[in-house]
Amino acid sequence: YSNNEFNLGYLNVIDRKPWTLPAGNQNIAMIINETGWNWLNRDGTPTLLGDPWYSKHMPGATAEERLGYYAESQAQLAEFWRLGGFVQGNLQFTGLSYSVEGGATSDVLQPDITHPQISPYLTDMLRSGFAPLGIAIDNFDEECWHGQQKTFPVTLMNGVNTAFENVSVDVVLYVGEKELSRQNLLFDVDRMETVSQECTVMIPEQTDSEQLRLVARYTDQ
Repeated sequence: YSNNEFNLGYLNVIDRKPWTLPAGNQNIAMIINETGWNWLNRDGTPTLLGDPWYSKHMPGATAEERLGYYAESQAQLAEFWRLGGFVQGNLQFTGLSYSVEGGATSDVLQPDITHPQISPYLTDMLRSGFAPLGIAIDNFDEECWHGQQKTFPVTLMNGVNTAFENVSVDVVLYVGEKELSRQNLLFDVDRMETVSQECTVMIPEQTDSEQLRLVARYTDQ
């Protein structure tokens, strides 16, 4: 919330080893204590501290659009830290605190605490990054050129003491909800190993919508 110019593209160039006081930038395993600072209330309205960012970058957005973006950004940040290999845990800002009009922050995991259930947005988006066999696209560009090929590293991160063979991954390019292309990759991943393969995608000349999404998921999902 303190840097309204931040975009996810910065994740391509910053250090993946967290810097923290008093440890500094050391080669040790770390747990990130508090994530989720692009705060929303449970109903999708911005908190006092979250409002400057959402007002600048998502003016006129609906509550559903903000909640969707929040879940996607948290998933990408979680995947970023896991890809670096130094972070062993990533803790949400809070599980349950408060959500009131005019509040500086808010819990957002459960939209209705009278019926305790994690937000479906977060359940869907965080699944891949936090899975024992995690999956991520190791590129955080927010823009790309039309009519050109672009190569993306697709990475599997095995956090368990079990090897996996012939893991089938689909890499799908969407514009809106329309599928433009699909490729299949097969992975062998040893115990506690991180493995990457490159996937080259043709960016279309033009689309009905400017927003493209590249999604990597297990074939049976």
